[in-house]
Order: sequence, then C-alpha cells, then structure tokens
Amino acid sequence: MLGGVTTFLGPMVGTVLLLILNDTVTRFTDYHGIVLGIVILFFALGLRKGLMDFVVDWAKQRREKGGSA
Repeated sequence: MLGGVTTFLGPMVGTVLLLILNDTVTRFTDYHGIVLGIVILFFALGLRKGLMDFVVDWAKQRREKGGSA
C-alpha cells in the first residue's frame, strides 16, 4: 500500500520506507504508533496508488511535457 502494488519495486520500497520511518520515529517520540498511523492514512487517502506509482506517473508526465516542447 505504501509503495504501490502495480510496480515490481513498489512493495519493496514501501516496506523499506516503513521500516526506516518506524525506526526514526521510535527514537524521537513515544507516540510512534500515532505518527505511523497518520503517515499510512495519508498514503491511503492521498496517494491511493502508492508512492512508486505516483513517481512513475510523474516521470511519464515530465517526459511527455519535455518531448512536446
């Protein structure tokens, strides 16, 4: 969900991102569950297709704009 499900690397990127975020947030606050919940909620509601799919779509749009100019 975090990385995306339609790309091969999406689930791996999501897992690595979640592990790094969990370790980082746990060091700085006792409320790491709330912070991680907000991040997952943002991705579920804001980036429905996941982070990797967002990056792939963004790169395609940039390529199309750059190629037609």
